[in-house]
Amino acid sequence: MSQNVGVGTGYREGTASYSTVTTEADQESPYSPTTTTLTTTQSGWGLTCDLRYCRTFPGITKIVQMILALVAFIIAEAASCSYGCGRGAFSFFEFVTVTSFLVVLVIFLCMVTTAYQKVTIVHWPLTELITCIVCVLAYLIASSVLAANVNDGAGGGAVGFGFLSLLAFVAGGYFAFREWQDEARPHLPVNRRGNYVPAEENEENEDL
Repeated sequence: MSQNVGVGTGYREGTASYSTVTTEADQESPYSPTTTTLTTTQSGWGLTCDLRYCRTFPGITKIVQMILALVAFIIAEAASCSYGCGRGAFSFFEFVTVTSFLVVLVIFLCMVTTAYQKVTIVHWPLTELITCIVCVLAYLIASSVLAANVNDGAGGGAVGFGFLSLLAFVAGGYFAFREWQDEARPHLPVNRRGNYVPAEENEENEDL
């Protein structure tokens, strides 16, 4: 008669580990199944760092968005010191760049640390799409207003990076829209041409 004994090491400092031990009676019996010792360790928050996201198109796009926003802010801050007028345009432009940088940084960290899997109340593709749309409109307005108030190289550089950031958010919105569509689209079989096959037609083919 075989007997298995389960041993738990308890819960300590946010980690839990469990193992299964095979008794001598199990080892002597030829009919007892093979038991493999398994140990699982998980952090208290259950977060893991997945750097592979940095090599995906959405991850690369977010990195580019943050770099462009940061450079645009630095140039605008340096250029605003030499302008006696138009400070309102610079202030609004800097507000847009800093806000977009922080928002993208939060989303990026959630994706890299897989925190998005814990926050299930947020629809992440739709959230990213709305964020990109708002940022595109904000950069369009801020860059256009700043372009109407500057006439030198430093201010023009800030305007240029502002429009580059706009293009980066357009790309981010495209990837977010594609992911949102993929989640909303029903998982249908695909034929040899790569077209989706309706469920009724697929059932007919299986009957044949």
